[in-house]
Amino acid sequence: MKKRTILIIALILLLVVAFFVMPPMLSGRYYQQAKTQYDSTAFTESLDLLDKSIKFNKKNIEARLLRGDIQLQFEENGKALADYLFVLSQTDTSATAHMGAAVAYYRQGEMEKSLEQATAAVELRTVPEGFLYQGMANLDMANYPEAEQAFSKAIELAEDYAEAYHFRGIAKANMGDFEGAAADYNKAIELDKSNLDAYKRRVAFRANKADYTGAIADYDAIIALDANNSEAYYQRGYFKLKINDFQGAVKDLSRAIELNPAYGIAYLKRGNALAAKGEFQDALDDFGKAGRYLPDSASVDYRKGLVYMNMGEFNAARKHFTAAISKDTQYAEAYYLRGVAQARANNVENSIEDFTAALELNDEYAEAYLGRAISLGVLKMHKEALADYNKYVEMRPNDPVGYYNRGISRINVNNNQGGCEDFAKAVELGYSPAKDMQKMYCSN
Repeated sequence: MKKRTILIIALILLLVVAFFVMPPMLSGRYYQQAKTQYDSTAFTESLDLLDKSIKFNKKNIEARLLRGDIQLQFEENGKALADYLFVLSQTDTSATAHMGAAVAYYRQGEMEKSLEQATAAVELRTVPEGFLYQGMANLDMANYPEAEQAFSKAIELAEDYAEAYHFRGIAKANMGDFEGAAADYNKAIELDKSNLDAYKRRVAFRANKADYTGAIADYDAIIALDANNSEAYYQRGYFKLKINDFQGAVKDLSRAIELNPAYGIAYLKRGNALAAKGEFQDALDDFGKAGRYLPDSASVDYRKGLVYMNMGEFNAARKHFTAAISKDTQYAEAYYLRGVAQARANNVENSIEDFTAALELNDEYAEAYLGRAISLGVLKMHKEALADYNKYVEMRPNDPVGYYNRGISRINVNNNQGGCEDFAKAVELGYSPAKDMQKMYCSN
């Protein structure tokens, strides 16, 4: 009996030992297998093994951390966060868990919590990623000086950290340091040629500086990285328009439309390029297509009006400028050009009304002063015309046409000396028709 009792006790002890020892052993074994799979980038297989490891030992910190990392890679941010927070409930000295939680919170849009976790991570271990996420959280909360400082610390630890330069550039731009921002975008691109956002942000800086050739070069790089990016083709076409490369603009805008047949603004800009090439009917066709996708756009009607003006069809032009004004009553340029069309169609009184409307919207509109002055002159209202010519000459002192026309009105109010002075100035500025007026009125 004694031997049997001893054997039963021994068996119970073995079972007790197995109960307490085997699960951790199995958990460790599954974890090691998972780590091998992870190192081989077999992440799905690794995740399955980690689930088994944690099933046998819920407090396996290493397994929890690795599972959190894989969940982050799979964009399962909530699941990853649960693992990191569990680890931190067991020990708050895990920089890895704090860092993982910072990333997960950031992706979920919880910036204050992300900043808190990133700060805890760098206090435990000064890694550049911690400062990067400190900066990104501050950037999202519009704490731009703090964001710049954090990104600078990340760069101090890792001089080739492209992301830190990129985001520091954004922080600087938001503080008005556009030169500094451009320098950081340049560095980010130098370190990572595939950084599309850095190219796009540098384009904005270049466009602001009227460096359109530089902007085109950046879109060359963007298109090389993403050959089916319709927006990139549109933007490159737009900047080619800016440097008068109309053929290049048509080609890029056509590609943008090919990729996105409903790209209304691309039709509009291609129409502009075609009009600049003198292909007026094709331009009108494009403006018609633009109007289908941009039915409320005053610019479409305005551009149609410009084409008809160039074709010498002034009544048709007037009709489209009127349509533009009906959609945007503050469209000073449409009033001005409708005034020009009215004058060319011999509706002089109506042209004066339009030039006046343009000036009421923009009292610095030099060409509207000139247009109204010419129409007043046609109506022999030279005294009133002179007031507008004076404004125009003041605003455009190097345009001989202003002096020439003012000279005519001065002659008509018997101010021959003033008229001759204006003709002389027009000749000095290279306007040969003024020589005939000198011969006629200024021979002495």
